Amino acid sequence: AVVSHPIPSEPLWFNGVHTNHRSYYDESPFIDTSDGAPMHTTYANGEPIADETITAIRAAFWGNSVAMPLQTGDIVVVDNMLAAHGRMGWIPGNPRKVLLTHFSDKTW
Repeated sequence: AVVSHPIPSEPLWFNGVHTNHRSYYDESPFIDTSDGAPMHTTYANGEPIADETITAIRAAFWGNSVAMPLQTGDIVVVDNMLAAHGRMGWIPGNPRKVLLTHFSDKTW
């Protein structure tokens, strides 16, 4: 859950527990959970993570998020580790183009 950023060598929370937890799927109106959640996260020993803990993690993410309104032609370069592999949704029906490359000097 914690990795070292390659440039400042500072520890970062780099974990998707809040988006891979069953509650993320259960609460989403866009995901079919009729056969159960497609993913679920637990502690390493298999014990469930309390909903209050997931809520606190999500609150920390939202409390440290910054919205960037974009306009046609804007280009965004993101350090995926510092952005916690996150993005906000976009308005359906609006075209978007995503170009991706990875820069890394090590493998996790």
